[in-house]
Amino acid sequence: MRNARLLPVEDAYQLWAPEYDTAPNPLFCLEERHLTPLLHPIAQRDVVDLGCGTGRWLARISGLHPRSLTGVDISAAMLKPAAARLGPDARLVQAIV
Repeated sequence: MRNARLLPVEDAYQLWAPEYDTAPNPLFCLEERHLTPLLHPIAQRDVVDLGCGTGRWLARISGLHPRSLTGVDISAAMLKPAAARLGPDARLVQAIV
């Protein structure tokens, strides 16, 4: 890996964001298997997803009728697809480091 280089976090997510939801990722299956049972009850509760990325979990949770949804992520590039996916159903906030 002679040509490997370190990227600032924001730059790395800028590159990854366009394919984050479509590239094969076996961790998504593992994550869903272990986190899905923890989602109930959510109805009429305020939900905050720290590190929400593209909003995959917020989209799932929105169907469970929360009172409010808030997603926080460090990456503006990841929040862009989250905004497109969720529209006005969630408040999205870019964390500042």
